Amino acid sequence: MDTFTVNAVLNDIRDQDTRVSTFYTIGTITVKDWKWDSDADMLIIGQKDPFKIKIEFTHQWKGPVLHILIDKNNLEILSFSEKKIYLGPFTPEGLSRFIPGSFFDSELIWSALRAYPNLLNHHETASYEENRIDLLNEDNREIETVNLHPESLYPEKVIFPDHGLNITFSTFREIEGIRYAEDVRIKNITSKRNLLLKNKKMVFNQSIPDKIFTIQRLANYEIVFLDKDNE
Repeated sequence: MDTFTVNAVLNDIRDQDTRVSTFYTIGTITVKDWKWDSDADMLIIGQKDPFKIKIEFTHQWKGPVLHILIDKNNLEILSFSEKKIYLGPFTPEGLSRFIPGSFFDSELIWSALRAYPNLLNHHETASYEENRIDLLNEDNREIETVNLHPESLYPEKVIFPDHGLNITFSTFREIEGIRYAEDVRIKNITSKRNLLLKNKKMVFNQSIPDKIFTIQRLANYEIVFLDKDNE
């Protein structure tokens, strides 16, 4: 790809990132090769600054499965099946105990749940193949690869070699200039665990009350501290 097209595509991805400050989505999640290998309904609410994410998974027959809250650097998990509330710092290792994947730093989880790619900090860009852009660090090593649809040039697949992760975005929709993917597939290359998020409805840039970003402390639920539990 020529330099002009590469820059235009990257600027468009950056522009899409700046358009969203909050979102919520309802839909379904399909989990493969994991503890709960099935479908669940999902409600996800996100705020970019300060960074907060609330996720609720509900099994269609068994009721609520997990409530997850990321509040800046803190993580809370309400596990209904275990009757436990987990508390601790927000780390990829802590969150990956409950959702398969090793990608869960704030930038990547925002991108996956907001349903559109973002760009990691990089030093250089390259395009070794048509409809592909590579982001390189200072050692000229690929840290992110963006594969584009041949006609629309929308970013369809993003590869993160350092995380062993592929995220595929498909069936793009647009609301008031904000694009998002109805289907987001997150695949862990090494473990073969993967998630499929199907966004049935997304709403952007509405005010979200602070009380939304809380986890209910249910009676008779054991409190487990993640940092101590991992020792």
